[in-house]
Amino acid sequence: MFTTENTTGYTPEQLAALNAELAERLEGLEPGTDEYYQAEKAFADEVAGR
Repeated sequence: MFTTENTTGYTPEQLAALNAELAERLEGLEPGTDEYYQAEKAFADEVAGR
């Protein structure tokens, strides 16, 4: 999850959009599994490169 505490330079609206996109990507994955973690990390890496 993206928050004002773990990101810089994003508005609350941008963070909400990122979190919505992340939720879509994680849909159907079981929290706590390797697959879930890998998908979450891949998205965070993608966002960092934007």
